[in-house]
Amino acid sequence: MFRLLIAENEYIEREAMKHIIGRGFESSYEIKEATNGKEAVEVAKSFLPDVIFMDIKMPGCSGIEAARQIREFQPDTIIIFVSAYDCFDYAKEAISLRVEEFLVKPVEIEVVHQVLDRITKCLEEEKKTKDESQELEYKFKLIKKQFQLEFFDLLESKIQTPKIVRRMHFNNVNKERHYEYGGQYDSSELVFNMISDEIRNAYNPFESCAGAQMIIKKERKK
Repeated sequence: MFRLLIAENEYIEREAMKHIIGRGFESSYEIKEATNGKEAVEVAKSFLPDVIFMDIKMPGCSGIEAARQIREFQPDTIIIFVSAYDCFDYAKEAISLRVEEFLVKPVEIEVVHQVLDRITKCLEEEKKTKDESQELEYKFKLIKKQFQLEFFDLLESKIQTPKIVRRMHFNNVNKERHYEYGGQYDSSELVFNMISDEIRNAYNPFESCAGAQMIIKKERKK
């Protein structure tokens, strides 16, 4: 469900817009109201609407000023200006604020539904793309984690000194898994010196492990 804010100082106008939206998009939008521009800004800060129907002429803070302030913290919110005045009077402001539509009062049900139908499809497509991106990111993290664990298995198999005891956190991959280094330590026996520069530069398992770096620096000074 998406979030929609109706900013309108006239009670009858707000109720009419809620009724129009509810007739075809009740299951698609959670709706909140604001009675003036200042309240619209405050509601938008907590509600974070996806769509705003904004009356231009409101007491105090106008719809244009409210839209300008909302753009500062909600740059991607879809704003639809609603006014009893001709849109040409506000064309410059509408362009600068990237207003999606301009509806002239009294708004027609069919027009509102056409606008919302198009906007809803765009929002659904954006959500689908975002969900797919998050899923890919999650899968990538799983693959990366598995690669890290397998890399340490390879690292273990390449270490020759039996006195080396495993104990070292690796980038919080698995806090139950430790690599302890004790006794005499010879960094030349580490797999770092047995793999190619290309692999070492592409993936350094000690890069984020300060403890391991300190051990390596200490032993290399001996």
